[in-house]
Amino acid sequence: MTALEAISNTVAWQFYGFSTGVACQTTSVGAGVTTQTLVLANGFGIAGLGGAGYLASMFTIYDRVALIRAGALVPNAIGQITAVDSTAGTISVSWLGAVTSAAGDNIVFANSVENTTIAGTDYNLAPVGLLEAVTSASVHGLSSATNGAWATASANTTAGRFSGLKLRRMRQAITNKGGAKADLVIWSQGVENDTIEAEKASARFSSTFGMEMEGSVKAKGITFFSSQKVPPGYVFVMDKSEAMGKFTLLPKPNSGTPPWTDGDKMENRNALQFSIDFPYAYVYKNRGAIAYQSNATEQ
Repeated sequence: MTALEAISNTVAWQFYGFSTGVACQTTSVGAGVTTQTLVLANGFGIAGLGGAGYLASMFTIYDRVALIRAGALVPNAIGQITAVDSTAGTISVSWLGAVTSAAGDNIVFANSVENTTIAGTDYNLAPVGLLEAVTSASVHGLSSATNGAWATASANTTAGRFSGLKLRRMRQAITNKGGAKADLVIWSQGVENDTIEAEKASARFSSTFGMEMEGSVKAKGITFFSSQKVPPGYVFVMDKSEAMGKFTLLPKPNSGTPPWTDGDKMENRNALQFSIDFPYAYVYKNRGAIAYQSNATEQ
């Protein structure tokens, strides 16, 4: 059951990222070290994205990670996480051998049986996530630079406080450019908090005793979804059926009846190891059915 949870957690993080598989970067420099504490930065490789807690939440103890620089594995830089500090935004790693790290190295997962080369990492093996879909010119081999219809409906990278007016404009852009109808908002918990606070300030009550302490925001025909995994400061608005789809070659494993019976005993651990095949992909059908804002105000 825990294995299935781990798979689901990985799939959930990949939903927001890039097909490069980059989880984040490090600012740490090390010369010939075999154990190292990496300071995390730049979620999904985007400069300044994510604070200490957000970046650290991507990792758990016993995860294996690797450092990628200029498209190549840093020599010996595959290792196992031994500690995670969500306050400092760091992970401690025990490397295969002596590693010389540099600021700006990309961190990718390497939870593979093959654990000595770049082939054993997730580099360039992740599906196309939301951030790639809205920020990259080329998605699925088609570029918006050569086909203007293959472009995000709207992008606001200096968003400030999110509001009903901004949502209306994003919905209009999706209708005008994508021929779709927005029905889903995916936003970070901080943006959700700030928006609720802003809307409460403008509300009028006949009695202060009738005011709810914890409210919510609503929009007709819109489902609002927030998660700790949503990139901080981001709001994605889309027509979920028109914008994208997901396909798998095998059905998702049933948590009630695991699709395996035996495994191999793990060395020095009270656990078994086994493989679970779950090929899947996110496919974007209409990028004009997606609008986004970044750098939105959070609380």
